[in-house]
Amino acid sequence: MNFKINPKSTSRDYLKVIPVLSSTWKSLQENLGLSGLIPEALFSGKKDSKHILTLDNQLILLTGLGEDPETKTVENSFRRIISQHRKLAEKGLIIQFSDQFSTSLIEAALIGLQLGDYHLGFYKKEQPESLKKLKIELIFEGKGLKNAVDRAEKIAAAKMEAFRLVDLPPNKITPENLATWAKNAGKTYGFEVKVWDVKKAKSEGLEAFLAVGRGSAKEPRFIIMEYRGPKAKSHFGLVGKGVTFDTGGLNIKTQAMHHRSRAIPRRWNCNEVKYSPSCPKLVSILLPQDFPRVSLHRR
Repeated sequence: MNFKINPKSTSRDYLKVIPVLSSTWKSLQENLGLSGLIPEALFSGKKDSKHILTLDNQLILLTGLGEDPETKTVENSFRRIISQHRKLAEKGLIIQFSDQFSTSLIEAALIGLQLGDYHLGFYKKEQPESLKKLKIELIFEGKGLKNAVDRAEKIAAAKMEAFRLVDLPPNKITPENLATWAKNAGKTYGFEVKVWDVKKAKSEGLEAFLAVGRGSAKEPRFIIMEYRGPKAKSHFGLVGKGVTFDTGGLNIKTQAMHHRSRAIPRRWNCNEVKYSPSCPKLVSILLPQDFPRVSLHRR
């Protein structure tokens, strides 16, 4: 997506999105000239609420985020803007952030916008038109907007790559292919990658790991990924445990018991191992040199 920061003039043809904190809705109404025009029962900035209106020949989407939203709430809300209002957004977007928004919330909003363009169906003949070239004009009087845009683009790209790894079928994202992806990412972004095959895993005594791998016709791979900051003084590790195939089995729990179940769904077990390799890649792109050493073991 093409972000333009604080343009001198904005386009009337674009959909204008105004995120609203419920605690500042009254003052925002006055600033926008909307006092008394929108009943509180219709819109008040509550979480997940939306209202569309036209003001001075400009189509405006008010999106409520609640009183003190977390970054994940903001990300999800803006992701839905693209998925639910795609037709309205096709010409372009204007996003106006009030000075009550921190750069972390703005970053989350911009990540969500880009994630909204992600879709399943890699092998379908008919694909929705991509919004990668969508023009977005950002309005914010505070500092740090350029840095927020830069970080949001990198984080969103890494997340969408992780989504793709998760959503590809098991005949495509085999242990060998996942290991190849990890090695290529390491070469591109400058972190160390080691891949152990069955012989090496056996010599290291990883018998439980090998036992699980025997459930598939594809041989397992043990992947070690490490990013080392030059000035790092500590070590932070992640373990991505899982399988790249559905191990099968029946869930005999009744529907009423699901909310108390502590069992991990098989799909989640598959996803964990596919999400985790994206972490060292993103760390190597975003973080300063004094960030702790980060290592990830996939087993």
